Amino acid sequence: MVTGNVRSSLVERVRKMPNQPGVYFFKDRRGRFLYIGKANSLRDRVRQYFSGHDTRPMVPYLLREAAYVDWVATQTPLEALILEAQMIRRHQPRYNALLKDTRNLPYVRITLQEPYPRAEVAFRIENDGARYFGPFLSVGHARRVLQFVHRIFRIRACDLPLDGTRTYPVCLLYHIRRCSGPCMHYIDRDAYRADAEAAVRFLEGDRAGVLAELERRMQEHARRMEFEAAAFYRDAVRALRDWTPTSRIVDPTGRSVDLVGAAVEGGRVVLVVFLIRHGLFVDRREFVWDRLPGLEPPPETEVLLDDEWWVQVLTQFYLTVAQPPDEVWLPVDLAERSELEAWLERHFGRPVRLRVPAELSDADRDRLEWVGHHARQLLRSAPEGEAADEYATLRSLQHMLNLPTFPYRIEGFDISNIQGQWNVGGVVVFEGGRPKKSEYRRFRIRTVEGPDDYACMREAVYRRYAGSLRERLPLPDLILIDGGRGQLHAAQEALAQAGCGHIPVIALAKREEEIYVPTSPEPLRWPRHTPALRLLQHVRDEAHRWVIGYYRRLHRRAELQLALTEVPGIGPRLARRLLERFGSLDVLRETPVEEIARVVGRRRAEALYAWLRKD
Repeated sequence: MVTGNVRSSLVERVRKMPNQPGVYFFKDRRGRFLYIGKANSLRDRVRQYFSGHDTRPMVPYLLREAAYVDWVATQTPLEALILEAQMIRRHQPRYNALLKDTRNLPYVRITLQEPYPRAEVAFRIENDGARYFGPFLSVGHARRVLQFVHRIFRIRACDLPLDGTRTYPVCLLYHIRRCSGPCMHYIDRDAYRADAEAAVRFLEGDRAGVLAELERRMQEHARRMEFEAAAFYRDAVRALRDWTPTSRIVDPTGRSVDLVGAAVEGGRVVLVVFLIRHGLFVDRREFVWDRLPGLEPPPETEVLLDDEWWVQVLTQFYLTVAQPPDEVWLPVDLAERSELEAWLERHFGRPVRLRVPAELSDADRDRLEWVGHHARQLLRSAPEGEAADEYATLRSLQHMLNLPTFPYRIEGFDISNIQGQWNVGGVVVFEGGRPKKSEYRRFRIRTVEGPDDYACMREAVYRRYAGSLRERLPLPDLILIDGGRGQLHAAQEALAQAGCGHIPVIALAKREEEIYVPTSPEPLRWPRHTPALRLLQHVRDEAHRWVIGYYRRLHRRAELQLALTEVPGIGPRLARRLLERFGSLDVLRETPVEEIARVVGRRRAEALYAWLRKD
């Protein structure tokens, strides 16, 4: 708790703040960000925290923990808004209203920054010059769209470093007409880029424009008597006309708008955003706060959402949106609407208009009210109790480890062997604090001979994030390694090699329950009763149970296989076939000799039958 001397020093520092736009932020004794805000006048705005004029319920809680206040001055309020959004996204302060859409949703990415663009599925939006489309409701949905793009526009899926200076052998996709073969220069660079840009326009929703372009190319090739190329574009036109997106039309005028609704009850808040692009409903994003930041427990009286809350939430949300709308319909008017519109234009590179109910037609107001009704329904059905406790534990874990994002998905690794035999590894998955067993995976370690735990951990982590699993499973928000500093370093090396060095990774050692993090030379030691530590222990112990079970199964299988080789005429290969077919010696004892003979032959089956009954 902050003492009177600390409060006096905070007040004194506020007096030194400039009377100009900027971003201010409170920190605790350990230097962690507690709250980040922006102001048109830094001194006047921050002074309200100490004068009693800021009546938000979270302010007393914030001031109890605050040990330091600082600021960054800017030239204009717009610059302050931009900086605030960036800092909140980077530092995830405890008392800011942070968006936690717990789904790790996929996007379709077209790498227009490359000489020969690729089309692929991605799970994060990077500032790399590529175009991102989505998010989609599932990986399967994203892959279906991607398959259609490969079929119609023949954009490559490989990661070859094509620059036009050398050639590579074509793959199967070229032979099945899913790629135009830029690796062998079967298509010139300008024509290939034209196809990639047409794919971008299609994903943006300009189906009519793309159809016209494809028809023009079909007719042009037909005039040149290039009938094979003309037939390809003819088939593409037919497929595009038959293409029915999974979205349903909700706006017959074809507008691109986002409809925002919110509901409040006590300290609980729900925010819902319906995304409509070119008249088609493409996604719904939902965010639930069991309590507004700083309210524990939720107040009995209803909390009003002020302008500062709306601006912070909207800027954080649109940092995650790949395709901007033309308009955003809000249920309330904002005093800082023009500043927010300027921020959106700067962020997306084109204007985005904010509209409120008074500016909408009756039909559009009905649509917006329907979204608000959906938010109120969600508020009544949103989980409380145990789910709220799990959220609080994850939120606590985020702050205790100073993680950049909410650790909704945690993946835990362990390896097992005895004196270097049967090296195995495994990964378990927790989402929302609960195991997701359908995404557990196991590995037979292939490259390590002997008892080398570090090398085994390095291989297990690399195979999870560099192989096919990287495409089939979402990336985690946090990786937990069973072990100490050495295992942590091995995992870091594997992540860097796999191109996933940005994912936070920690290690939890047994006995002393010490937590090793890359940023600290000394391990962290938390009280044993801490819910965040208990969650990490649960993940680690589940990974150990998963891997040791796999190891025991392989070990038992090897012992049975060795025992079967004692039978005359049965070697390791036949012993393996018998175990694959029957599973255990007990099953073999109950199996008629005729059925065993189908696997190993009559003579060997009779010898095995007698050996099984010799005791």
